[in-house]
Amino acid sequence: MKNYQIWFQLIMKRLLKNPIFVLTLLLIPVMVLGIRFIAGAGNSMLKVAIYVPKGDSERLEQQLALRLIESSQKAVTFYMTGSEKDLRLDVAESRAACGYILPEDLDASLREFPVSGKPALKAVRQKDELRTKIIDELVFSSIYDRMSYDILDEFIHKKTGKNLSPEQNKNFQKHQKSQIFIEYQYADGSANQILQKSQNPLVLPLRGMTAVLLLLSGMTGTLFWYHDKNNKLFVRLAKRERYPIHLLYVAVPVLLAGLCGLAAIFLTGISSSPASELLAMFLYLLDIIVFCSFLRLLLPRKEWILAAIPVFAAGSLIVSPVFTDLTLLFPSLKYARLFTPVSWYLEGMHSSSGRLLMLVPVFILPVLEILLSRLYLWFHFNEDIL
Repeated sequence: MKNYQIWFQLIMKRLLKNPIFVLTLLLIPVMVLGIRFIAGAGNSMLKVAIYVPKGDSERLEQQLALRLIESSQKAVTFYMTGSEKDLRLDVAESRAACGYILPEDLDASLREFPVSGKPALKAVRQKDELRTKIIDELVFSSIYDRMSYDILDEFIHKKTGKNLSPEQNKNFQKHQKSQIFIEYQYADGSANQILQKSQNPLVLPLRGMTAVLLLLSGMTGTLFWYHDKNNKLFVRLAKRERYPIHLLYVAVPVLLAGLCGLAAIFLTGISSSPASELLAMFLYLLDIIVFCSFLRLLLPRKEWILAAIPVFAAGSLIVSPVFTDLTLLFPSLKYARLFTPVSWYLEGMHSSSGRLLMLVPVFILPVLEILLSRLYLWFHFNEDIL
């Protein structure tokens, strides 16, 4: 055990003295600072323009515009324009995903709508698509309270010739909900608290980019191991000691990168609960260690590992849901994710079952490595006999 502690310290010192590795670690806080700067600049995924004719702040159209602006999230941001012409220009030049023109007397328009059917507001957009339909829901939910009362009152009047009674009005108010009807969820149905709490979506790829850097750190440790092996550094070590030493070569850089990655995740506000983050990161570190050990068996030369690093880096960014989910366009890519540790981490992060699945490679890959090693030795033994 004492020998392993000495190796751990030697590897740690060597890595911290390596400028390339230190630069790689510094990339993580640099990304955090850059993303926080961009996120603080008021960027959002979708911007929606609103135009309201000037008037009394107590009027319904003024209150609606104010409510929409106050309900802005980093996913969708509402803003006011000075004129109808400015709104149309913003939409035409794609500065806004779409725009809404509120009439001068929205309250009267809503009261007349059940009878006249005349639209109460105008929507301006370049084309009708899914994202503008979602924004429609946000806008409609904001005027639903006022409009639903008039529709119900008109319905009761047609059926009974009377308006809403005090008791009916009380029941209506009891079941009325004045909240935005959009809730963000992950694919497994769990709540996406990141967008729900108005976190800037620009920071979302940080978790995936950090996961890729951790994988590269593990492969870098394998490169160091090959370098020392080629220089006969392990000749005096017993064979049973060489495997744990290789695991240390992978574990130490991954541990350093993992600490930086966790700090970045917490600093940018994309973290879930601390316990979930720590558990998921711990499982991911184990996944990388066993994956790099298995990769060493498949690629038994330093040059091959070196050539594989850019392949795994680019492949992880493309196949894994770092920036976008390409399996929506190419469903067959989901099978490629089975071989990328980054996907194991990103898909297992947000559910207990996913984190449990992250344990599978920890048990399967070492067993496969032992079986392949035995097969390799058996093959070469028989080859020598022949």
